[in-house]
Amino acid sequence: MKQLLLISMSLFASSLFAQTPYESSMKKALGFWNEQKNEEAAALFQRIAKVDKEQWLPNYYQALIFTTSALREPVKEKKESLIQQALQIISSVDSSTKSAEWYNVEALAMIAELTIDPMVKATTLSPKIVMTYKKALSLDPKNPRALAGLVDFEMQSKHYFNEDISKLCQQLIQIERMFDEQKSDIPFYPTWGKERVTDLLKNDCVKHTD
Repeated sequence: MKQLLLISMSLFASSLFAQTPYESSMKKALGFWNEQKNEEAAALFQRIAKVDKEQWLPNYYQALIFTTSALREPVKEKKESLIQQALQIISSVDSSTKSAEWYNVEALAMIAELTIDPMVKATTLSPKIVMTYKKALSLDPKNPRALAGLVDFEMQSKHYFNEDISKLCQQLIQIERMFDEQKSDIPFYPTWGKERVTDLLKNDCVKHTD
């Protein structure tokens, strides 16, 4: 389960458009996060969301910061608090407008919760995690973060039961390419996840992709 804690922090922001207050603030917030100033980044994303209420990415990144922080947090109480903050934001999103990216973060938040006590929580959370990734894929079948997250989660389960992961490794090879193929005209659209796939291929799959 420790490998689930590795979440890519690599983010993309186009530099080819004119700077607006929203864009400038988003770049600043993403800069804070890249510098691992998580509290400053989350606070700034929150302020941006209050001003630019039509934009979904400020709230999205705030929830993602809480989620990835929870995945790395060793103290149970702090981990639980971060998870609840993330889920509170996610639950505030209207289900009719919730994109695949929101479901990806929701699945990660549940994975963070699972790491608190895997033996106890796996029975109830594992099916929910899989279902949430599948919801993302129903909206965006080629979403590389959803595909990678689902394969990654299944791979960790197979590791736990000492089962063969060869087929999953072959899927990861294809998914790694899909990160480069995904395009979006939305500034600051999520691009994280490829580094995690590359890490899995170099470590977990080294004996299965020859």
